[in-house]
Amino acid sequence: MARKKSAPADLKAVLTAATNPRRHDFRGADLTGIALDKRDLQGIDLSGADLYSSDLRGADLSTARLDGTKLDGAILDEDTRFPKGFPLPKFFKWKGQGSPPKSS
Repeated sequence: MARKKSAPADLKAVLTAATNPRRHDFRGADLTGIALDKRDLQGIDLSGADLYSSDLRGADLSTARLDGTKLDGAILDEDTRFPKGFPLPKFFKWKGQGSPPKSS
């Protein structure tokens, strides 16, 4: 099934709605400041997307494609899941319990 290319203004609405975001194309999208806390984002291709200052607390990105994704300023916690071996952004906001993980 081909992925639907959404208009840029619609992309944030698609990701934050209760719809299936896997049917849409988010590569290179401007998603700055989007609230994706506690969202299941497994399998989504966010390659080259700009997630600057986005709320990713509790988001599951464990199987998402994140090649070239901009994550500086993202809000993370101990429940945020990235793909195994994925380097944390250099600059992020820690809102979790305890000490934040070290970025690479």
